[in-house]
Amino acid sequence: MGYRAKRDRSPPGPHPSLLQLASALHLGRRYLAAVSVGLSVYAVFASQRWFAVSPRKTLRTATAFMGLLYFLPTFLLRDSGMFATLMLISRSRHNLSYLPSNHGIALHLAIAAAFIAATGFTLREVEL
Repeated sequence: MGYRAKRDRSPPGPHPSLLQLASALHLGRRYLAAVSVGLSVYAVFASQRWFAVSPRKTLRTATAFMGLLYFLPTFLLRDSGMFATLMLISRSRHNLSYLPSNHGIALHLAIAAAFIAATGFTLREVEL
């Protein structure tokens, strides 16, 4: 009982603030990685939706194959290191200290922007 009473009276150590904790865990980089992967996937779905409502039959037909062109290689490469690279995750699922690279995040954002721009260009050219 004496040990417990002594332990309970000891002052707690310093606790980091929320900003210090977020910085130590690199939450900004992890958040940007999640947003960049999500935006890349959203770009494919948004372009499919835009092509699906097109009055042109060829664009509506191409909508069905667009998802296969993007997602089929991703699922076929699931066990390889390429899938981990595409999804900005660690190759070994047990490595919790993995940080996505800044180049990978920028590349995902650039691919999403290019995909949306190409979709807009295609819709403008075909529809007009």
